[in-house]
Amino acid sequence: MNSKKYVPLQVFIIFLAGLLAGKFGFSTNKESVGISLFNGKPSKLQSVINLIDNRYVDPIDIDSLTELIIPEIFLKLDPHTKYYSSDSRQQTEKNIKGQFYGIGLEHSVIKDSVVVISTIENSPCSIAGILPGDVIVSVDSVLIQGKKCTEVFQKLISGSKGTSVKLAVKRQGVDSILHYNVVRKDIPLVSVPAAFLMDSLTGYVKITSFGEKTYREFLNQFNRLKQNNIKNLIVDLRDNGGGLVVAARDIVSELLLPGDTIVYTIGRNMERDLLIIDTVKNPLCKDLNVVCLTNYGTASASEIFSGALQDNDRAVIMGRRTFGKGLVQTPISLSDNSLVRLTTSRYYTSSGRTFQKKYEDYRSDYNDRLKNGELDSANAYKTDTSKVFFTKNGRKVYSGGGVMPDFFVLEKKSDNSFLLYQFENLGLYSKFAARKFNFHYKNSDILAFSVSDFVDYLFEDEKKLTEDFLSFATYCGVKIDVKKEKKELLTINSLVLNKIKAYAYYVAKDKNSFYKYLYLENPDLDSAISLFQQDFRFDSILKR
Repeated sequence: MNSKKYVPLQVFIIFLAGLLAGKFGFSTNKESVGISLFNGKPSKLQSVINLIDNRYVDPIDIDSLTELIIPEIFLKLDPHTKYYSSDSRQQTEKNIKGQFYGIGLEHSVIKDSVVVISTIENSPCSIAGILPGDVIVSVDSVLIQGKKCTEVFQKLISGSKGTSVKLAVKRQGVDSILHYNVVRKDIPLVSVPAAFLMDSLTGYVKITSFGEKTYREFLNQFNRLKQNNIKNLIVDLRDNGGGLVVAARDIVSELLLPGDTIVYTIGRNMERDLLIIDTVKNPLCKDLNVVCLTNYGTASASEIFSGALQDNDRAVIMGRRTFGKGLVQTPISLSDNSLVRLTTSRYYTSSGRTFQKKYEDYRSDYNDRLKNGELDSANAYKTDTSKVFFTKNGRKVYSGGGVMPDFFVLEKKSDNSFLLYQFENLGLYSKFAARKFNFHYKNSDILAFSVSDFVDYLFEDEKKLTEDFLSFATYCGVKIDVKKEKKELLTINSLVLNKIKAYAYYVAKDKNSFYKYLYLENPDLDSAISLFQQDFRFDSILKR
């Protein structure tokens, strides 16, 4: 059938969706919208779709048509009301549950070839013996190479739980191609990947998201730290985009005191819909000094977490202003197992404020923060002070635009080095570490192999290591003039070596050491440690 026949229909669909979206998004008479859609008569949308189904000149897949229209309608509401098809719903729910089906392999691309960066602990690939640095030659006899190798690879390794896939692998120092048959199974998604001692008194916990298993992971990690008699705790919520509010509630309840309000919601009727109060009688962290790290990527459930700590004067919020997402989405299943996550209310912290930013800020917000200097100065962001709210101790806090930190920390710059930017942007540290791991593993005593041996081998000659990395960067397309850029290379050398060491631990599955070296000389962590060392200053921040 000639695709040109569908052009008028496509234009009509877009026009119809815009018309309906306007009715949803901009009508001043909410009651009339409800009546027109739900008074028992067919709505205008239903009537038009029926008309097309029955009378249009060519056969039309009505299900596909509605899949186009629904997202267009939601674009005119708020940025968080979403529609998920049946397939996308399944993937989203797997992420929340903290698992997905697969083979447990993290990969990247070097010169149009798929290269293994790391394998997930106890995953099919890990158990089979696939290593970081292995090059995937083929999947089920289909060659993996060329500009679209990632797309082809992703499609071929996807499949149902319990089914198998055949991988052909090229390993450094091995002449023949290695063959593996791996069976797809549940792959755990870890949301509390690291917990370690910053010093003899201070523990650090990284939380990357909030899922069904996050609370249990937190308890396991924290109980290990607690054995060291720590006095201080850093909870890192930087770049934590949120997740399940109940998971955030469970963890923050271990920090607050019984009876503290965590969050509440107000919906369409302007009455309080839900009130969440800390009911843990003996919180695990009640005697600890706490710093909570935030940045632009701290959003949703993470903002509920940090906002609850701030309003109850339980922790010093440190870093930069959070994202600003304070809307409640209610999941509603449709007849074909697709899902609508409809915004039905707003979150409010115990002081009565909301941290939801304006919808029009979404597209340009981060660039606006860069332009107005907000990442460089605590005073660059102009807070709306027309409405004042108060924490438990009577400190002033304000509504909208995210959670403002109690202690602002300048975002770390990469010394304006374009080379560092390229190394980071191309993911060269992890790729380089994976290749080195592959070579070292093949040439070591496999039974006696250890992570520390690998790192020691890598750093036994730092000058040669730097030269090898720069050669690898050149191979991957980074233009480096060693003579002209000699000064810059000397300046960034220690930063580059720290990153290589961090990713050496990453590919070897030592996440604690990975985060230690990744955040070495990190201003957020350095500021937290410094603040803990000044008891009077720490206490004074949380007082009126």
